[in-house]
Amino acid sequence: MSPAILFALVAPLLMGGALLFCILPCKIKGGAQALVGVGLSVGLGLGLTSCGFFLWLLAFDASKGDFLAGATGLMVVALAIGWFFQTAKELPSAAGPPASASNPKIKAYLLAGLAVLLVLSAAVFYFRMQEKPHGSNDAWLFWNMRARFLFRAGEHWRDAFLPHVVNPSYPLMLPSAIAAIWSSLGKEWLFIPKWVAAAYTVATVALLGGVLALLRGTTQALIAVIAVLSLSSFIIRGASQVSDVPLGFYFLATLASLSLYDRLPQKNARLLVLAGAMAGFSAWTKNEGLLFVLVLVLSRSFTVLLFRGWQTALKEVAYLGAGLAPVLLVILYFKWNIAAPNDLVAAAKDSNFVLEKVSTASRYGEISVFYLKTLFLSGSVTLLNPLVYLIAFALIFKVRILPEFKLNILFTATALASMLAGYYIVHLLVPYDLHFYLEHSLTRLLIQLWPSFLLLFFTAVRTPEEVQENA
Repeated sequence: MSPAILFALVAPLLMGGALLFCILPCKIKGGAQALVGVGLSVGLGLGLTSCGFFLWLLAFDASKGDFLAGATGLMVVALAIGWFFQTAKELPSAAGPPASASNPKIKAYLLAGLAVLLVLSAAVFYFRMQEKPHGSNDAWLFWNMRARFLFRAGEHWRDAFLPHVVNPSYPLMLPSAIAAIWSSLGKEWLFIPKWVAAAYTVATVALLGGVLALLRGTTQALIAVIAVLSLSSFIIRGASQVSDVPLGFYFLATLASLSLYDRLPQKNARLLVLAGAMAGFSAWTKNEGLLFVLVLVLSRSFTVLLFRGWQTALKEVAYLGAGLAPVLLVILYFKWNIAAPNDLVAAAKDSNFVLEKVSTASRYGEISVFYLKTLFLSGSVTLLNPLVYLIAFALIFKVRILPEFKLNILFTATALASMLAGYYIVHLLVPYDLHFYLEHSLTRLLIQLWPSFLLLFFTAVRTPEEVQENA
């Protein structure tokens, strides 16, 4: 691999790591913190690369010059400044029992199972990419095609958003990040979209495991990683080069940052800024992210108001807004000046259309039945959906909400329930054939929420060590 290719692959991750260190300077102590750092660095780096390259296009009206080289240089300077002012704070340690209290046999079995599952997941990922080197239909029709527009079209790159182009309202996280790396290489290397897809998939698994290891212990983290990998459609969608796994990563990164914030005895407001930035990147990834931003602000305000009062709620929302604002400004400029109108939003502006949809009783039944079938009877290579096994796990291990997690669990549950409700309303109002749209959208919408649901679930359910203590 040539130095130029290696630099193009590594530069976004270095940028993300440098910015993460500037936002949250801390000691990396232990494997769990390293996993969290790697996961967040991937999301920050690719998010910065995507937004930065879009601004580069606006400034120079073409993909001229090496954006990555200039951006990486700026990050090196920022890293030096962050290192100078670093405060060497540590992330929280696990809230569960000490490592010595854990059963080594349980960990050994879990590690063996995880090793097998990792090999199988890697094989599925690899063969899926071999089968579809340009990604699934959505990948080459929406995301990779638009990346080629940005890279090839020069000063005519805005033609990618003309009304007759398919889905011209989609935001540019994936296309812009891919085009930025191609621009650095000077050619369309087919491996780059695959590398981006793999980076987001690995970052999701690493972040989920790392955060739960910090919050609830290693055993709980291992079970959660096994659970996220057991959903075969998660791996397949990740390898398909579409936006659902990246979007799910940004949902998880937002909620994980807030989980760490809530766990710290001395609150570090920089984690709130980081959560806001991750939420902003979710809206830059897919239109569902705009719903998530709204849900985040409302759910967080509501729960903090209940537990800590309105002054603290306003302060937290302000810090979230500080991280969200730069990305949101990019999105608003894109939506108002470049992207074509969204067809769902345009349809929802017709009051007669909305009244017709919400007053049709059969739509509620069809949507509800489809949701239940998808949640419990599909999505896995096993006999039943992993959600069924999680329900059994919760019944056996029982939920035990520790006092320090009450606010965070209520907030996360409220946010995820609100997202599901939002998806339900979208299906209720969709202007297309309802059955067709449910078949082609619901599974991927649930995959977006799957890692965040596992974070909530394994934060609330007792660990094996806690079960042993109370036996």
